[in-house]
Order: sequence, then structure tokens, then C-alpha cells
Amino acid sequence: MIFSKNKSLWFFLAAVVFISVLCFKLNQIGVKNYLSPDEVLYCSLAIKMATNLFDYNPSFYYETAKQHNPERKLPAYFNKPLFKHPPMYCLLLVIPQRFGLQGLKNINYFSFFLALLLPFSVFFLAKKLYDVRTALFSFLFLLLTPVYWLCCSRLWMESVLSLFMCLSLLFFVRGWERNRYYILSGAFLGFAMLTKYPGALIVPILLIFAALYKTELFKEKKFYLIFLTAFIVFLPWIIWNIKVYGSFGVNLNLYGGWSAISKPFLKASNIAFLLLSGLLIAIAAFKGYIAKIVQKIEGKNVFNVIAISLFLVFIFSLPNVRQGIMQSFLLNKLPPVSNHFPSIFAKEPWFFYLGQLLKMSPLFILSYFGLFFFNSKSKGDKLLLISAFIIFAFYIKWGNYQSRYILSALPALAILGARSFFWLWDALPRLKNLLWQRLCRGSLISLLTYFVLKTIIVDIKLSSALLGEGYFTYF
Repeated sequence: MIFSKNKSLWFFLAAVVFISVLCFKLNQIGVKNYLSPDEVLYCSLAIKMATNLFDYNPSFYYETAKQHNPERKLPAYFNKPLFKHPPMYCLLLVIPQRFGLQGLKNINYFSFFLALLLPFSVFFLAKKLYDVRTALFSFLFLLLTPVYWLCCSRLWMESVLSLFMCLSLLFFVRGWERNRYYILSGAFLGFAMLTKYPGALIVPILLIFAALYKTELFKEKKFYLIFLTAFIVFLPWIIWNIKVYGSFGVNLNLYGGWSAISKPFLKASNIAFLLLSGLLIAIAAFKGYIAKIVQKIEGKNVFNVIAISLFLVFIFSLPNVRQGIMQSFLLNKLPPVSNHFPSIFAKEPWFFYLGQLLKMSPLFILSYFGLFFFNSKSKGDKLLLISAFIIFAFYIKWGNYQSRYILSALPALAILGARSFFWLWDALPRLKNLLWQRLCRGSLISLLTYFVLKTIIVDIKLSSALLGEGYFTYF
């Protein structure tokens, strides 16, 4: 078979693609002449912290901006003694300065090389869950994804956040065989939380996965090391906030749409209900009752296939998603963009991300069909699907639609897309007629080639549009 033979050739082609992307993006960063306010702030904070690691005060940016333009409106968190995000990203940006690589360009290059580690972590996660061919295609899928391109060339926290979240999942999976890896999973979970608070989404992902598909984890003491290690890693930031504000909650209240998400849960009656519900669910999960119910549901294969098919029909019928499918098959169609700050795509419907990803790349069609793997026996499939669902649900509820926010969901989608492709490829030999086999395989390869070509066109067009002041573009 073409994908099981000539592995060296496929690795060579992947290396060619990687080097081409590397050269293209390095050149793009080299001619980049505009930084968004976030990028300027991250660079400035990193330059200050290179001198004093505890100087994480963004108020200088607020004062400078007001001096240049007194009428300019800036968020209140710019004028606080501590920046609203945890300091991990800026601390990492201090590293190149320690080696004499100072200046905005060098800091941008360093951030870019950190982001380049994400496709490799996706490769190793896919290889651990499946096989080399799926891992290789997952690597290429993510590497070519426009959202990844948009984020990796910028000074944005999301690239490092996604890297740490992916590594946490990788070492969690490795912990199934050698539970000493759970400590590393917890460490990277802590690093993800220290980069940006949504890194904590790994916690519900792991707990829900364990409750539904791997209840024996609750009886392994070392499983809880993940959360203990993460808390220890995150603890200095909590202490820092308490010393500055007297409370950790003050910084959380400065964080974007956090109040919109947390407000419904802060009433006394809701808190009591949630605690009681959480306790009952925890007992049911620990006893394995939830997993038994899930097993019974999974046993009804025909029903599950029909239910998933109907759900996909519903998703594909949504206006923005339907438009995304149609545009993904037209080479000259590019996704809409916005250069407005800060309310970018703020009034979009909840399914905005689903359609927008298809406009960015038709490869995500393969990812969406990964929903059928809810009916598979692979625990890796379930982990990836839960990851994508939790991250999307959180950011849809967040309500401020930006491409960078969902970067952390793309590793799971990339692997599911590669998995879907090879599931179809491996199913074709079941066709009795050899001619039909060849026709179907030729069609599948042609379709994949077209998907990749369309994705590259979007990548190049968006990259060109991002130079100069257009570098504000998010979608």
C-alpha cells in the first residue's frame, strides 16, 4: 500500500514541506513592520523582565499610550500592578535576551521557534495513539492549517498555551503504560495554566475522559499527581496575586469574558446545587456507573451511527457551516477578515468557528467526520473528541470569536482528520471489485490533494494580507 510502503519518501516530503514553511515564515517575520497592541505589550514586558523578573506591571504601557493619545480608550487591566495573564509566556521571551538576542525581531523569532514545536508534539501524540502514517499526516495537517500560520508568526500566548496543553495530553497518554509520566503531564498542565488560564481546560478533559472511558484511573494514586503537580507549578502565581491584590479573584475579574461565564454560577443556590451535583457525579464516576451507561449506549452501533449522522446533517445545515463547505470547494474564495479591535466578530452565532474553519481549510471536513469515532473502541479517539468538544464549548461560551483562541483545539482536530482519512483508506479493500477499489482510492487521493492545495492558497493569501497594518487580521 502506498502509505505503508516508502516511509522514507513520506518523511522526506514532510521535511521539504516543513523547511519550506520555515523559510517562508522566517522571511515574513523579517519584513513584518507592524505589531498589534498585544504584541507590543508582551515584548515590552519581556524586555522589562529581562532586567527584573518580578517587574510584571503593564501600567507603563497605559501611561505611554495616554501620553501619545489622551482620547484613546484602553482596557482597565492595562493600568494595574500585575498583568491579567500569568507570566509564563513573557518569562519565556526573556530567554533570547539572556543570550544577547535583544530587540523585537529576535523576540519574535524566538516565539516563532517555540510555536514550531507544536506540530512535533502533535506528531508524537498521534504516533502514540495510532501509527506513524497518521502521525505524519497529523503533523502536515497542523503545519498547513491557516489558523496555526496566523498564530505562530505573531507574539501571541496561544501558540505556547497550545503546545503545553498538547504535551500534557501526550504525557497523560504515555502514563497509561508508565504512570511516572503523569508527573510530566501535570507539570505541562501547570505550565499551560501559567501561560493562560484556559490551560486549566485540561482538567475537565481528563476527568470527563476518565469518568466515561477509563474509570480505573480514579483508583490509581499517581493519576492524582497530575493535578497536584499542576497546582504546585501554578501556586507561585496565586501567591504573587495575593501579595499584590490581597486576593487571587481580583485578577480573574480582569480577565475578559470571565465574568460572563462565571456569573450564573456565583449565586448561593447555584453553588449549593453545583456542589451537590458534583459530589453525586464524582461518586458515580468513581464507582464506574457512568462508564457502564456509556458502554451500553456504545453497544447500540446502528443507533449511534444514525444519531451521529443526524447531528452532522444538523451541523452542516447551519448557515455559516453550509457556506464554509461551499467556499471550501472554490479555489478563489478566501475567508472574511477583520482589522477592527477589540470586538472582532463579537456578534457572530455560536457555530461561527465551525464554518470559519472550513473556509480556512477543507481539511477540517475530515476532522468533523471524526465524530463517528465516538462509536469506536479506541480510547485515543474518545480523548481527542472530548478535548475538541470542551475547548470549543468554552470559547463559544466566551463569545469573543478570534482564530487564536481555538488554536488549542486544532491538535485534536488535525489528528482526527488524519485518522478519518486513513479509516476511509483502510476500508476500501473491503470492496470486492478491484476496479472500484482503484477508482475510489484515486478519488480519495485527488480529494486530499485538492484540500491541501486550497489550504496552501488560503495560507499564502492570508500571509500576504497580514503584512503592514493588515497584520491585525484574525480570520
